[in-house]
Amino acid sequence: MYRMLLALGSLGAWGTMIFFLLGFETTGPYIVAIYEMLRKDLSRFSKLMIVLLVGYTQAGFILEGSSKSGGGGIVFLNRI
Repeated sequence: MYRMLLALGSLGAWGTMIFFLLGFETTGPYIVAIYEMLRKDLSRFSKLMIVLLVGYTQAGFILEGSSKSGGGGIVFLNRI
C-alpha cells in the first residue's frame, strides 16, 4: 500500500513539474510537442493495436474451434 502511494505521488510530482516547465521559453515548446505526440500518435497506435488484437484473436478462435481435440490454446500453438 505504501509503495502504491509513493508511485502515485511520484506521478503527480512529475505532472506538476511538467506543468511549471511550460512557462519557460526553452522547455515550453518541447513539452507541447511531447504532449501532442503522445496525444495523437499514441491514440492512433492504440486503435491499430486493438483492431489487430481483435482480428488475430478471432482468427485463433475460429481455427481452434475447428479442431476435433477441443483443447486449449496450448494445443493450438503446438500444431503450428
